[in-house]
Amino acid sequence: MHPARLSSPLQPANSLSGRSYCPVAPLALADPLETIENPGQMPATAGKPDKVVSCFSAKVQVMLDTGREMLVRMDPKNYAEHWEKESTLYESQGVYQRLSAITPDGNVLEIGAGVGLATVALAATRAVLALDSNLDLAEKARSRIRSSGAKAEIVITDFLAPSTEAVERIKEFAPAVIVGWFLGSNADDQEKYAADVPWDERSKKYREHIEDALMAPPLCQPSVEWVHLVGRGGRVLGIPEEEAKQEQAEDYNQYVFHPNGFEVVDVQYLDWDRQGSSFHYGEAPNPNLAPGQTNSLIMSFLAKRRAA
Repeated sequence: MHPARLSSPLQPANSLSGRSYCPVAPLALADPLETIENPGQMPATAGKPDKVVSCFSAKVQVMLDTGREMLVRMDPKNYAEHWEKESTLYESQGVYQRLSAITPDGNVLEIGAGVGLATVALAATRAVLALDSNLDLAEKARSRIRSSGAKAEIVITDFLAPSTEAVERIKEFAPAVIVGWFLGSNADDQEKYAADVPWDERSKKYREHIEDALMAPPLCQPSVEWVHLVGRGGRVLGIPEEEAKQEQAEDYNQYVFHPNGFEVVDVQYLDWDRQGSSFHYGEAPNPNLAPGQTNSLIMSFLAKRRAA
């Protein structure tokens, strides 16, 4: 369990980095989500405190318009269809190209190929080995790679229990960089690895498992010098950007990077334009959040292996 950092009346400046969003994969709206003025809050449930990485609390406030929309289970096929729409929106905004420009040179191990748009962006200037456990996503990614002529390979494997063949391919590939952008998955994966928490917490817990896995062997080989994690969140308006970045870097170092021999060297915020999105997100309340409005953003954290 990672302890949650709680601000006190004597430390009003603590944890100003903002609030974050993670996909609520077990349920998806059959139709695009309508704007909800007062979404309300799901009942509080006990769970694993977050690592202050993408969602900041074990209690997730989920925006569900259950009175007017039909909910369907987000199985692998549904997830692939929904994520393709969302990923295409990111592509139209130049998100993947901008993230690729931040990523260091060298062979890249991509955790989660998605529909291949990020893979193609990365492969424009480097070799990419991309892993995914979703057959529907992998087929979409392979099709895009063939069409683009990108130098990339897709390996189908479970991130949390990689096959012997996948591990051997990673060792042979000798990645210099690992990227984990917008980590998430479908209900099947979440039920397999996070069934011990309520459904509205499973996305967060599953993401934490993937973060832990990509920072350690067999995914993180000795050849890896860089790790690039990207998530979605929001920053309180009026809080200096550099102050927010510094605090988030400290959180990432404490809970993710330092225990695995890495350290944050760069934090960047990208605009996150959610207009036109039909992908359903849950908003996790952050008990450390400073008062005020937040603006949606994409958070990029680049870490380098520390000298022995």
